[in-house]
Amino acid sequence: VTVVVPVLDAPMQVDRLLRRLPGVAVVVVDDGGTDPAALAAVCRRHGARLLRHPVCRGPAAARNTGLATVRTPAVAFVDADVVLDRDALVALHRHLDDPRVALAAPRVLGLEEGGGPLARYEAARSSLDLGPEPALVRPHARVSYVPSAMMLARTGALGAGFDERMRVAEDVDLVWRLARSHDVRYDPAIQVRHEHRTSARAWLRRKAFYGTGAAPLARRHGSAVAPVVSPAWGLVVETAHAHEGQRMLIHAGSGGVGHFAVQLADYFGAHVTATGSAGNLPWLRELGASVVIPTVLVAIASTQGVFAGHTLTAWGLSVLFALGVLLIGVGLHP
Repeated sequence: VTVVVPVLDAPMQVDRLLRRLPGVAVVVVDDGGTDPAALAAVCRRHGARLLRHPVCRGPAAARNTGLATVRTPAVAFVDADVVLDRDALVALHRHLDDPRVALAAPRVLGLEEGGGPLARYEAARSSLDLGPEPALVRPHARVSYVPSAMMLARTGALGAGFDERMRVAEDVDLVWRLARSHDVRYDPAIQVRHEHRTSARAWLRRKAFYGTGAAPLARRHGSAVAPVVSPAWGLVVETAHAHEGQRMLIHAGSGGVGHFAVQLADYFGAHVTATGSAGNLPWLRELGASVVIPTVLVAIASTQGVFAGHTLTAWGLSVLFALGVLLIGVGLHP
């Protein structure tokens, strides 16, 4: 296994990482950092190979620069702010004994316990921590990606590697491309530690940065990008707080999630308006919907920006009904 470490101005973190990897082949890629001498000294001390970009080209390009030098059957991509040891590499490498597996990733936990509110939040809800259950990774699955903070891959399966045009979500893109023809595994029994951002400014900046990855992913992978995934209980009870007398509109009420949502809302005493195809409107009434609306009206309303989710505000509902009255008036209602 060769370890590739992309880094930008973090010689102390690289030193901490390399101290835990004696005897492991490591390629460090300096992505245009401002203090190359400090990083060079760290690499000499630990016997790591150092490559350098004269200007910052992004983590995808840095990983690819390292990947181009790898001659071992497996390569591990490890961010500088991760702490791991040889045992994690050995354990992940065992997944490659299965020829179907192209990539495996560990559970990524926080480096420090306790701390302030953001540290506690990251310990409980970090986007890098994908939970305690193992999984095959693919779009729309319970675990739909693994982060490049730490992943180990079969070198020959990576092709050209990461898409260098992507400054964010390049790891998700790579995983989804691999998952089309190989297995990608998440193994939470193997754990590494990550130095989370816990200052308010750094944390908010990073979350906003991650959010910009949805558009390039959608351009490349289309419907594989899920804007939101939620069960009926979460939508009706935890988000909309269904209660006696509440007026609630449920879009696609005859669908897989929608028909449960209609029944839950009715159970909690809400006044339910549901949309569905013409053939399902009688069934929606049986499920508990007081008012049913043909989907054709919703399709027209949504193109005008009336709503973009499974529930509507009272304002959105009034606009939808107004549109329905208008369509009835011009003879377009079925």
